Amino acid sequence: MDTCERSLILTKDEAAARHVEAAVSAFESGDFDICITLAGAAEGMLSDRKGGDFFSYAKGKGSEKGLNPKDWIACLNLERDWLKHPTFQLPPQCEFGREEAAMMLMRAMSKLPTWSESMMRIKPVVEDCFR
Repeated sequence: MDTCERSLILTKDEAAARHVEAAVSAFESGDFDICITLAGAAEGMLSDRKGGDFFSYAKGKGSEKGLNPKDWIACLNLERDWLKHPTFQLPPQCEFGREEAAMMLMRAMSKLPTWSESMMRIKPVVEDCFR
């Protein structure tokens, strides 16, 4: 196996955008667990950007419905956390669907300052998952 011998020097925005690009490809391939992982990492890289992003919007929807904030956030992060952390309190198997992947993809995309062609192309498909 040959590996590339170059290095990458990236800003957080560039690294997050690369992760989202790969997440879009995974979403289109139906590899929803990979999409969630990559998009979740991208969102985490840009966690200092709060307000106006999709996660802030989704959190607000839970408040509007009177849900316990801690429980609602755990629900929003369930698949991401199952993939990322030890989750002894959760079942040993987890289902990764199109809607969960779309949610995480939109959360990551909403924190990026600019979107690529593939992100613009996938946006209506992702938004359709919320209808």
